Amino acid sequence: SSSIMSLLKFIADPEGVLPSITYWLMGSFSGARIDHAPTLMVIGVIIILFHRFRWHLDILMLPSQLVVSSGLNERVAISTVVLGATLIAALSTSIVGVVSMVGLSTPHIVRALKGTDQNNIILTDTALLGGFFVLLVDTLIRTAPLELPVGVLTNLVGAIGFGCALLSMYKKGRGKHAQL
Repeated sequence: SSSIMSLLKFIADPEGVLPSITYWLMGSFSGARIDHAPTLMVIGVIIILFHRFRWHLDILMLPSQLVVSSGLNERVAISTVVLGATLIAALSTSIVGVVSMVGLSTPHIVRALKGTDQNNIILTDTALLGGFFVLLVDTLIRTAPLELPVGVLTNLVGAIGFGCALLSMYKKGRGKHAQL
């Protein structure tokens, strides 16, 4: 995908399209407009459906034999979750660009604080923490003297947090096979 993006940047108009591509890659809320409301409504419906069927996620964490014996079609459930998550990521990225590390770091933070056995709580708390984090970063950036795209700071903070999590895992012995 990097080579395709490089090709698009190479053939793009350097005066008009190229800056738009570059800015989109950095992620920003400045391009969000009211005409994005239908897309946001689709994202909202998918989130509501995830919340409505969140108990399926708890069942999917069980071994396959137990999932099948519960009456849940494992293949359909996993495919539905992957499709829904992909749609949310793709639709939100189409509006604001690439805002990195939020979806990677917040679920792990919530699971570290709450445990791994209650997806109904984890799903809600992850959405709230991710939204709060992005709102906080956006507010900090807008009040700073130099307004950076929000994706730049979320990526930086996320990379530092991810590095700290890796070091913590290594120190606790869970990273025995990893060489630092």
